[in-house]
Amino acid sequence: MLGLIIRTLPFQNLIDNSYFYGLLQSHSHTGFLGWVFIAVYILILKKYSSPDIFNIRKTKYILLLLCFFIGGMTISFPFFGYNFISISFLSLFLIFSYYSLYYMVKSIKTDLKQTISYRYIKAAFILYLLSSISPWALGPIMALGYKKTALYYNDIFFYLHFLYNGFIVLSLIGLLFLDSETENKSNKINDNLKNAFKYILIGTILNYSESVLWTKPHISINYIAFISSILLIVGLYYLWRAYKSINKKNHNYAFLLRFGLFMFLLKSILQLFQSIPVFASISYDLKSYFIIGYIHLVTLGFITPMLLSLYINNKLFSTSLYLKLGIYTYLIGFILTEFVLFGQGILLWFGNTYFMRNFNLYMLFSSAFLFIGLSLIYISSYKKIDLPA
Repeated sequence: MLGLIIRTLPFQNLIDNSYFYGLLQSHSHTGFLGWVFIAVYILILKKYSSPDIFNIRKTKYILLLLCFFIGGMTISFPFFGYNFISISFLSLFLIFSYYSLYYMVKSIKTDLKQTISYRYIKAAFILYLLSSISPWALGPIMALGYKKTALYYNDIFFYLHFLYNGFIVLSLIGLLFLDSETENKSNKINDNLKNAFKYILIGTILNYSESVLWTKPHISINYIAFISSILLIVGLYYLWRAYKSINKKNHNYAFLLRFGLFMFLLKSILQLFQSIPVFASISYDLKSYFIIGYIHLVTLGFITPMLLSLYINNKLFSTSLYLKLGIYTYLIGFILTEFVLFGQGILLWFGNTYFMRNFNLYMLFSSAFLFIGLSLIYISSYKKIDLPA
């Protein structure tokens, strides 16, 4: 909804354009922390903890407080921007998220801590803590007069990279393969998961170098970015081999998993090209299209389909008509927005301004599909769900 409101700004006068930055901040914080963090948190508790975890009062209070802090950010950013109120809600969320993760680790069954899947979860926690250094550093950076400088932006990119390429991606992998690992006891799955873990973890850490290429650093940083992209592709190869050993019959909407993994491969290939200086420069010059398109590729093309699939297979969503229509409508919206963003960037790259006149209209139209699709999915979440009391 926030994304759709942002896309309506060029076409209406009810909301002044001065609200754009605040809406954008609200959109991103609500998306990463309100949707993805909460969704991952609930899934990890459900998969790795005791069946009655959601009946424990402390669990309910933790989830309510996390939602309260996120709601505070969602409301405060559009009206107040990045000021004391918004920063306070963000700071409270970060502080409380440390306790939330500690509570989660304490709740995980001892036998599951021996699985390879848990290695991904444990590494995800560490990378989350690493990413959270960035918001704490932002205040001193701004106080010292470095706002809007390379240091300021690289600090933000540090947070984003280790949050979604680190914490979220590794958590999703750990959640995806836990059942197959514990049920099948297959050495083939385990060996592939071990190999994938090494390559993906090292590749993810080194891949932060991609985020600083816009500053045109020493060529050695480009080499590191290139190597990290290769490592991620190799890790995905082993991940795909492990995925092929899964019993697909137990997975409803398995095409969502395949779709998400394909988007992960596509984003790794794009990173490979971006490590080449000429492409890095073009990506930065056309960042409104290529970089936004890349972020949407990861969040809307990989993370969200994977989460939806995991929610369906853990009976947190019912397989209703609303869900089916919602998923297909959402995917149409995602493909359309990516086509418009990357298409506009490529046309501008080659000096063609054909899309320029109607770009905002095309984005509004495409974003409407995302909103309608997710609304239908949200409605389906109230239909005959097998949730704890």
